[in-house]
Amino acid sequence: MVLGGCCEDLRGGRRFGKFKKGLAKALDYYIKEAEEEGVFWEDVAKIYEKLGDSEKAREAMLKFAAYCEKEAENDPMWWKHVGEAYQYLGEEDKAKEAFEKYHNYKQEQKRMINFAKFLSSS
Repeated sequence: MVLGGCCEDLRGGRRFGKFKKGLAKALDYYIKEAEEEGVFWEDVAKIYEKLGDSEKAREAMLKFAAYCEKEAENDPMWWKHVGEAYQYLGEEDKAKEAFEKYHNYKQEQKRMINFAKFLSSS
């Protein structure tokens, strides 16, 4: 089971049972939200990870990656999230490609800002 920080010492105890119940409630909420707005698939993945279900975490992160790729078609800022999702999934080639697209977008933004400054100072 994957748990971080303060929760490590709660494994198997009664307090951990309450923690798990809380995660289950959060999971129900975020699954409903994710079905309406795909950005929440990342939260679903993280909750499954905390519950120790790596297969479902991976499925949710794949849905998040797909959602982000679709968003990136209209807003290149999303390429950063695509890269993070693929990094989480261990798909380094896809992550690298997405981060390169994000970097190229950021460079283009800088060029546009500098050009706008140039025009305004003339």
